[in-house]
Amino acid sequence: MHPLQIKLLGIPGWAIFLFLWALALFLFIRKVAEILKEISQGEKEVRWDNLGERICGVVVYVLGQKRLFKEPLAGTLHCIFFWGFIFLNLGVVFDFMEGLFPGIGVVKNTIFFSYWISLIDIVCLLVGVGVIISLIRRYIIRIPRLERNWEAFIILTLIFLIVATDICINGARIVLGEMPRPAFAPGAMIAAVLMDSPLFPKDLLQPALVGFWWLHLTVILCFLVYLPYSKHSHIFMAAFDIFFKKQTPLGQMTCIDIEKAEKFGALGLKDLSWKDLFDLYSCSFCGRCQDKCPAFNTDKPLSPKKIIDSLKKHLKAHKGTNVIEESISSDEIWSCTSCSACMETCPTFIEQMTKIQALKRGQVLMEGKNPPEASQMFKNLENNSNPWGIGSSTRGDWAKDLNLKNALAGEPFEYLYWVGCSGSFDKRNQKVVKAVVKLLQAAGVDFAILGESEGCCGDAARRTGNEYLFQMLAQTNIEIFKTAGVKKIICSCPHGFNTFKNEYPQLGGEYEVIHISELLVDLIKAGNLTFQPSGDQKITYHDSCFLGRYNEIYRSPREIIRLATQKAPLEMKRHHSDGFCCGGGGGRMWLEENLGTRINEARTKEAMASGAEIFAVACPLCLTMFEDGLKSLSAEEKYRVMDVVEILAEKVETPQASPAKEPENA
Repeated sequence: MHPLQIKLLGIPGWAIFLFLWALALFLFIRKVAEILKEISQGEKEVRWDNLGERICGVVVYVLGQKRLFKEPLAGTLHCIFFWGFIFLNLGVVFDFMEGLFPGIGVVKNTIFFSYWISLIDIVCLLVGVGVIISLIRRYIIRIPRLERNWEAFIILTLIFLIVATDICINGARIVLGEMPRPAFAPGAMIAAVLMDSPLFPKDLLQPALVGFWWLHLTVILCFLVYLPYSKHSHIFMAAFDIFFKKQTPLGQMTCIDIEKAEKFGALGLKDLSWKDLFDLYSCSFCGRCQDKCPAFNTDKPLSPKKIIDSLKKHLKAHKGTNVIEESISSDEIWSCTSCSACMETCPTFIEQMTKIQALKRGQVLMEGKNPPEASQMFKNLENNSNPWGIGSSTRGDWAKDLNLKNALAGEPFEYLYWVGCSGSFDKRNQKVVKAVVKLLQAAGVDFAILGESEGCCGDAARRTGNEYLFQMLAQTNIEIFKTAGVKKIICSCPHGFNTFKNEYPQLGGEYEVIHISELLVDLIKAGNLTFQPSGDQKITYHDSCFLGRYNEIYRSPREIIRLATQKAPLEMKRHHSDGFCCGGGGGRMWLEENLGTRINEARTKEAMASGAEIFAVACPLCLTMFEDGLKSLSAEEKYRVMDVVEILAEKVETPQASPAKEPENA
């Protein structure tokens, strides 16, 4: 007889069952309603657009667990837990239905049931082994990113009890003849053998079955009730968070309507969006973001995981409006390089960096608080449209002897070559810019520059929280582009590339934007650019965060190195989407780095460990940070830092006189 058909203290089992389920659901729903009420305090934000893409995201990242397999063991364990629970819940539903409606038990006499029990048994064993491995990783091996707290221990213990009692229930049913022996169920068969042995009294078999069944039910209900009260609320919220994930480009910050906005950025949690607050309950605190964070890995106070945890505690405690004063230090948010490694690696698409950026905006625009170097940078940008404050009239001096077209001179051109602040004023990066010009001329590309009319793209201002200054710079550039008739823009700086491609459209600036590395590969393939491949030196390539992670351009810089030297570059330990920041992004290029160790030194050491002699980059900020890193490590005599453009320009032949062919995809 099914346990639900047996009376306990004179009360039918099914009545107790329904009461316990109703109580558990009440407690669960009450807590979830409380969480949703807290989340609803956030600002409105549209996250219901692009439904097709959102559903596909759930399929790929929830059902397929795609991001988790970046760490094979952890991904496998999580996949076992995820799919294990899906099958176990199906089994639980069937068992409960059998108890409430006994006639459904006829299914037990089919071959399907035998295979189903075999599948459930194997799943239980896998989940049980997974729990043991997880406990060892967390509490014995003590993997740094995994917290050793009671919440994790309770959840893992409950999971183990669920699968253990399921195995014992099936073992008892086999011995009592209530279930045919399954085709292959090692767990249940071992339990059956033990219960059928002389050591286990026969008259206790039926009570044992009933006891295991009610224990199984109790653990399931405890698990359900405990979830929303613990950090493991992500188990039921993560799928929704993935559905609501950011659909705009990773390299695009939110745009504030300066004229209509009543507040700029965030001081308190109510200034963040509802999705930002939803993230706080979807985070599993797995620490993957922390492992990838360049600030955390160089002993800065910033940990993306801690940021989320601090915001969640702030929300639950209903503290005052100023998060920075009460829960997060200013050193934490100003340590961020905007590399977005945290968002790239998070399995549930938590948007840690957007919260940091909102807090920076709040500090700068509403509180007037920012590092003193940032204040000087803002002043320089306002007065001379470059972070150094060098006279804007000298911006085009690097090109005085090159006889280049000026986009405002009225002469037609196809591309505007955007030089950028570093290329215009930094002597080392001027060499890169001249190499770009040499290659474009050699390929017969019709381009022009703006000279002294060029201004800062505004990236550094926006990522250090000064949205007002960014929009002022951007609108000025957009008007100049309109006057010059700019349609296509070539960038050799990933920061300008990302800003024009992903952020100027927010303000009405729509252009075809191409990074120089992509254009050069197309020109080579079209036969417009010829050179003699050569080179015996070993080269490694560093992925710029704004080129690689933000815009997924990983292949073309490596392809330039391969074509120019006939050798693929060596890879550092961390590369492609897993690459480590140089430390210059997020406006950090112009801020002092006084906390912990220097990020550029950490990355430079990693480049040195690759066995390369030349460190190749595709970003002016990365070039500067690497050269500074070599100097601080007293290694500038042994290694060279070169832009991929320079590597190719050294091998290019004399410019061709014949008309240029149309490059592929240019």
